[in-house]
Amino acid sequence: GVYLKWATENEFQSMLSKDAKCCRQATMKDTQQHLDPHLEEKPHRERVIPYTDNLFCEAAIGWLVLTDQPIQAFHHPAFQKMIHIAAHTTNGVKIPNGCQTCQVILDSFKAHVRYQHHLIIFS
Repeated sequence: GVYLKWATENEFQSMLSKDAKCCRQATMKDTQQHLDPHLEEKPHRERVIPYTDNLFCEAAIGWLVLTDQPIQAFHHPAFQKMIHIAAHTTNGVKIPNGCQTCQVILDSFKAHVRYQHHLIIFS
């Protein structure tokens, strides 16, 4: 119509929806697409460090010093049992977070109290 004729004569870019859509499509053909939609994040895999006696000794002594443990802690049966269990893993050791550890301790304590209560009642 009249508007398009006027726009052409006055070198004015038409902003009617049909014309704007054609302009956007022409511009998109000249631009590179974004890579983001094609990217996928790789799942995080923990890297298991291969065992060596020296590496274990270094880690154990580091733990001993940093946590202010007595040297005798290495010879405690509970520590020995923990190391023995961890030594049989094939995919590393998953250490529970603080909340999980606290919950396990509380559940264990409650079970122990119930057991003691049971012993007192039925004695």
